[in-house]
Amino acid sequence: MKRVVGTLMLVLFGVVAAFAQDSPQSTPEFKRNKQVFEMASLFNDAAVARTALYNMIAIDSKNPALLDSLALLYYEFQNYSSAAIVTQAALRANPGNPLMLELSAICYESLGLPDRALAQYETLYMKQNNPLTLYKMAFLQLQVKHYVEVNTSADILLAKPELKETRIVFPKADETTQEVSMHAALYNLKGLAAKAQGDNVGAKAMFDKALEVSPDFEIALKNAQEAASK
Repeated sequence: MKRVVGTLMLVLFGVVAAFAQDSPQSTPEFKRNKQVFEMASLFNDAAVARTALYNMIAIDSKNPALLDSLALLYYEFQNYSSAAIVTQAALRANPGNPLMLELSAICYESLGLPDRALAQYETLYMKQNNPLTLYKMAFLQLQVKHYVEVNTSADILLAKPELKETRIVFPKADETTQEVSMHAALYNLKGLAAKAQGDNVGAKAMFDKALEVSPDFEIALKNAQEAASK
């Protein structure tokens, strides 16, 4: 979600088109602000686009798509705190909105609040049953030291053989990146959970399994070497 203007415009105008002619969106003031928003988005002027959105929200406060657009705009310019706050308002207006649940989780994670990010991903997973969401949950469960849940989430995904072909991107020491099998990433997570609990033998076994799946997995190799030295 590096550039979200296109998504933002679709969110906003998809709902705008659905309203009747006598809705608040048919007023000259709303239409004028909509035009300003369009131009500001085209010219990448976040401040003007944001002001236009606030004006539209003041005119049509019951339209949750406007809050979605505002949250996306804040996120696009890395204002994660404001984006997170707006996502919560958007979710109060439209509970269970997958886009806002995911954006909220991303923002909380960016703000260093893994417990709150995890709660949003859990709700999203219950709605969509997406394996990538469960993988994110396992990663965050490790951060908040929910080690039993890390293994439970990882084992659910490891039981799906088709996910072995799904690739996860990891950083390398030379500041490049590499793609590895999701199964390798999951074994690495299980190894980190074991290591965090003082089980270096179990951790080494998991890191070795990760390397069996993806032999060039640099992070798993480093983790395996560290576990072997203890």
